[in-house]
Amino acid sequence: MKHLKIEEIRKQNKHLLKETIHHHPGISRIELSKLVDLAPSTVTEIVNELLEDGILQEKKSAIQRKGRPAKKLYFQDNSLPYLLIEFRAKIIYTYVYSLNHELLESRNFYNQENDGSLIFEWVKDMFPKNCVSKIGLLVHDDTQLSDLNVLYDTGYVSQILTIRDALKDYYHCPVEEQVSGLTTLSELMALSLHKQDAFICVSKKIEGKILLENEVIPLNRDYLSEIFNSNLEVIATQLNQLRRFLNLKNIFIYCLNEKSFGRYMDLNSLSITVYQVNSSLSRQVLFHKMLLIGTNG
Repeated sequence: MKHLKIEEIRKQNKHLLKETIHHHPGISRIELSKLVDLAPSTVTEIVNELLEDGILQEKKSAIQRKGRPAKKLYFQDNSLPYLLIEFRAKIIYTYVYSLNHELLESRNFYNQENDGSLIFEWVKDMFPKNCVSKIGLLVHDDTQLSDLNVLYDTGYVSQILTIRDALKDYYHCPVEEQVSGLTTLSELMALSLHKQDAFICVSKKIEGKILLENEVIPLNRDYLSEIFNSNLEVIATQLNQLRRFLNLKNIFIYCLNEKSFGRYMDLNSLSITVYQVNSSLSRQVLFHKMLLIGTNG
């Protein structure tokens, strides 16, 4: 069993508050505490930190009831957007998101030579300095960032840097990197809003973990393989028995390819949630990771 450290629990709580405010703009601290089921003191400590960092703002409610007027929490209106760069073989996609996850613009760049310096120069031309607050790199399985090094000119000397380090130095902002597929699954666990969920990854092999309170518990591979070699009704029955036995809130199945998704997608009608880990889901997970990192990296 893997016990979550205090720092990891605090990181999860911080994400949970950001995620909740993102979906409930104008929520008060009291409402926030009740909705996320955290102690008011914990909520106050994290909210005050986010206010000091300039990520949140607190406004007095226009409607005043008895006592002091309630204060409402919002993300800062003037926050710079996030730049997400998606790397595939010979093509690069860029997405600019507002802090509220609104897609502001998207572009693509065909890089037949698979040249990191060309990609870096194109990004610089498209996105000037001081126009983004954070950068996310989504790397697919057909690409290695180590193959995309950059000849970087500091003004005093030229040197070879990884494209991640070159972007971080040029834009002076945090750069978060994520590999698609299994990494996305791990991050989904870390971002789970509940502490009693099961996560099962289906590809050539079947692996699963349970997030139970503050422990991560691996599921036996032979047990999962036996279940998933059955028909859908048996799979749903076995997994729902596991849910009741461990008092789980959700069971999520993440398919890493279209074939497995097509086979198991009908479990959605049998109280099991099935997703395909595609680019859209991976970008969403990376965006939420970027929300968590501070402006100084």
